[in-house]
Amino acid sequence: MIERNGMKKTKVINLFEEISIFKEILADNSKVSRLIGFFFKDKVSTRRHELLRGAMAFFYGINKPIDVASLISYFSEKELLEAVGGRQYLRYIAEYNLIQNPHHDSFR
Repeated sequence: MIERNGMKKTKVINLFEEISIFKEILADNSKVSRLIGFFFKDKVSTRRHELLRGAMAFFYGINKPIDVASLISYFSEKELLEAVGGRQYLRYIAEYNLIQNPHHDSFR
């Protein structure tokens, strides 16, 4: 939450910051504990990212590896795979180049 002139406003994370965070978690699940506080205090920009964040939090909570195959299986079982952009979008996130995002150092 951001407070301006006594008014509270929810911060929305930039779309590419979200993708960068997802990428970092997929690349190294040990980063989820460090990124989870940053990531879960703010509102995500899209419904698909809300679903992804929830799935990653679920896997983290049950100590299950967070990877593309697990996410595909999870969303397929819940009939939400297309809602998160399908296999292609999950693979795009996994292969996302952090250098594309000029703000990627903001949450390291």
